[in-house]
Amino acid sequence: MCGRYTLAAGPIYFQEYFDIDLSISQYAQSYNIAPSQTVPVIVQNDTGRIAQQMKWGLLPSWSKESKSKYQMINARVETLTEKKTFKHCLTSQRCLVPATGFYEWTTENGSKQPHYIFRPDYELFAFAGLWDVWHKQGDDEIHSFTIITTAANQYMQTIHQRMPVILDPHNFDSWLNPDNHDLNIQIETLNSNRDIELESYPVSTRVNNPRNNDADLLERLTN
Repeated sequence: MCGRYTLAAGPIYFQEYFDIDLSISQYAQSYNIAPSQTVPVIVQNDTGRIAQQMKWGLLPSWSKESKSKYQMINARVETLTEKKTFKHCLTSQRCLVPATGFYEWTTENGSKQPHYIFRPDYELFAFAGLWDVWHKQGDDEIHSFTIITTAANQYMQTIHQRMPVILDPHNFDSWLNPDNHDLNIQIETLNSNRDIELESYPVSTRVNNPRNNDADLLERLTN
């Protein structure tokens, strides 16, 4: 699964990497993004790519309540076409979830040890995501998203059995294109992005508390 991640790139680099225009008010660096927080994701509309603020934890459009038990932070690639909520979004409501790294936990000596996982070049990247919009008469709209996960690749298997799908930039356009309704192509794209090169190191358990959000969270834990 993916339950915590970082977005520590500067706004100019963010704009250039995703080829978007961005208001500074739309963007803030974060070292400990947790479920239910509102963060920028990349979607495509008639004018091109845009950054849109969305809540992490997919709230299906059919939910009767805005605080639904059905909010999902992750979606397994293996069941995307089987579950109606995910299949609906996979058809035309796909997004990029910008990140610079993510956290995962191992059990060591009976306690949970967090690890920070990132690209060897420390570059920005994007998780594959799905989004939806919930609205009810008299209430504001809620835009929300989920991060797609897959079976861990060889590197990640030493840390966790699952990992988020990290898309190759060459796949960004086809993934975002809302007119591309071929589910087989989308699943093929997701399954072809498992072998990305990653690195990791242990970090402080301070990351366990989402109220802690500072650059010190990324410091390597030494014995």
